[in-house]
Amino acid sequence: MTNKHEIFYGSNVRQMPKLLAQGKVPVSVAYVMKERLNGNKEMVSTYWDTSDLVAYDSKKNQDNLKFLLTVDNKNQITEQGRKVLELIHYDNKSIFEGSIKIGDQYKEMVGEGFIEVARKDLGKIENRLTQSEILNSKAWRILARHPDEVPKEFAEDKKLLGEYVKWIQNQTNDTKNMGVFLDSQGKEAKLRAWCVSRAELGSVVFW
Repeated sequence: MTNKHEIFYGSNVRQMPKLLAQGKVPVSVAYVMKERLNGNKEMVSTYWDTSDLVAYDSKKNQDNLKFLLTVDNKNQITEQGRKVLELIHYDNKSIFEGSIKIGDQYKEMVGEGFIEVARKDLGKIENRLTQSEILNSKAWRILARHPDEVPKEFAEDKKLLGEYVKWIQNQTNDTKNMGVFLDSQGKEAKLRAWCVSRAELGSVVFW
């Protein structure tokens, strides 16, 4: 997590409280994409845990999940976004195997930047994707903040995803990249942060 000047190394539950306390803004997936396209070498060669989160409902309600965009397109943490980011804390007793149990809070995560999607509508997942599959992936379209997929206060340039796909393909010399990998459904609802892999590894997103 960074703001062009500072990187917070270490586990999310240790670093997020420090980052928020210092008034920093954690990067979004779209921010990483833009910085890589702009030639930020530090962004290219590193994995990035982001401010874009994913909430999974309990196993009995496993048809849907929620994308939680906590930072708007002016690089400001939203009011609801801050409340969710503050759950990422080492003192939270609900931390379990890299996720945070959220129980009934899943149902309460509604409003600005919180987008519920049926799994069947996400597009191809659990595999690396062709250029066409990436451009039609609802998961990637939301994370790239395509104006047709997210509220206007979060929307980025609709060309961002297409430009990024071509750039990644040039980095890997591979026609399949940018896979979307989800966590397994558990007995309880849970929260995780989306992570973007290094560019040379195909810029997959997971969790």
